Amino acid sequence: MPYPAATLVSRKGKFYVSVTIPNELRPAFSGGQSTNKRLSTKTSDKDLAALRQHELANQIYDLFDQKKIELADKEADVQRNLVTQFAKAVDVKLKSGYRLEITTPVIGLHKLQNILDRKAEHILQEAPNDVNYELAQRYLSEDISVFFENLMLKSAERSGEPVPKSDRKTKSLLPITKRDGTWWVDPKPEYERTMVARAEPRSVRVSTSKNQKVLDLIDPYMKSGNFGSSNTMNKVRRGVTVFAKVMGNPMVTEIQSRDLFKYIQAYVDSRPTQPANNTIRDYKWSMDRFLDWCVRNEYLERNPFDIAKFQAKEFGRSGESRLPFTSNQLTQIFAQEMEPQDRLLLTLLITTGMRIDEAALLKWEQYQEIEGIRCFSLIGAKVKNRGSQRIVPVPDCVTLPIVGSGRLFSYKTDTDGKATSAAGQAVNPIIQKVCNEHLRNSAHSMRHTFKDLMRNAGVTKEVHDFITGHGIGDAGGGYGEGHSVTNRYQAMMKIKHRWLEAE
Repeated sequence: MPYPAATLVSRKGKFYVSVTIPNELRPAFSGGQSTNKRLSTKTSDKDLAALRQHELANQIYDLFDQKKIELADKEADVQRNLVTQFAKAVDVKLKSGYRLEITTPVIGLHKLQNILDRKAEHILQEAPNDVNYELAQRYLSEDISVFFENLMLKSAERSGEPVPKSDRKTKSLLPITKRDGTWWVDPKPEYERTMVARAEPRSVRVSTSKNQKVLDLIDPYMKSGNFGSSNTMNKVRRGVTVFAKVMGNPMVTEIQSRDLFKYIQAYVDSRPTQPANNTIRDYKWSMDRFLDWCVRNEYLERNPFDIAKFQAKEFGRSGESRLPFTSNQLTQIFAQEMEPQDRLLLTLLITTGMRIDEAALLKWEQYQEIEGIRCFSLIGAKVKNRGSQRIVPVPDCVTLPIVGSGRLFSYKTDTDGKATSAAGQAVNPIIQKVCNEHLRNSAHSMRHTFKDLMRNAGVTKEVHDFITGHGIGDAGGGYGEGHSVTNRYQAMMKIKHRWLEAE
């Protein structure tokens, strides 16, 4: 999953790069109390701080990657301690073949799990008053089976021993023994013997019928997953498809850890410009997610990319913000011939600082007059976050059509109800006719430019953050938390949009 975007924040006269810590990583930071990770730019100059932002953001992202590994190790330690605690409680000695290390023979680990599972099941089913009832319950409720499986797999890889094939439920109830190279399970109290399959190395447990090529699995994978949005779905499909194309559509069982580096390098080489680090992370994440699905569905024993020591910064470049427009560029953009709705959209973007999707999805029912000021209410609308729920005043230089019904614009929406793609495809070519040498200029650059215009007009950061939705949301409706609609309107009117005169 891509990490949250980095922002610049000011604290005690210095600028810091701040990134929201993902929920799943917060336990690794100050006991889970921290919500943001900050690194100092060591300067009070905002322009200089902005130049250092991307480097520091990547340092934070690298730290997040490291914390992921640490948390996984910590989780294994917690499970190991739980096993040890429970074993001591039920008087199973942790010595010789019962050590919880990858140097322990596979049979020792398997034997220990078998004993502890049976003791825990017995306590829960037949001895609920046992002093170790809660400990047994916790032992079985934790993912101990997976913990032992991973430990046995590591031990098997080290020693070349086979891993016993057994079902947790079956083996947890009754003893398991080995005779003449074959594992036997006692399925009934009277110890009727039932033979189970001969132990095999984990590497050959995937059946031939499930040995599929990458492209053959894309459709079932996409149908089975909960991707949240069509954008995520498209991102995942694109990443897996690129991998298959680069690697010659291999069998999933043939994929090795080094293929990750070949895949990413081939993708980088195919691009006209070096991709950003976050883009690289997205492509790796797409394949990680696909391979994890393959493991869950028994097409693979394990994700081969898990052991790859991969760093996006070795392949990509630090992310770059969209470039703002110059006054001359804005004049040239608005001097062009264009469709009326495209002109209105660009006008709203540069005069209000709205995100392209916020503007492109506007409905006439959101139009209001507050204190005699024309406004659009984004409260309750499909916006980025709670802070984006706000009232947006419309400056006098904006000419709106006659108030009607439905949407202001006719840009098509995607399956997620967003119009960003269609609106961008309409107005970005207009922008590129003027800024074709700057690939970092796009419709979103209007928002960046608006922020600069507000700063240059002497509007405080707090005020223009409220206008653009970078501040606290408008829980109070027409009167925001701290700044009235009138205050916002007056701040916006300080900007003279001379480029609109080209209309």
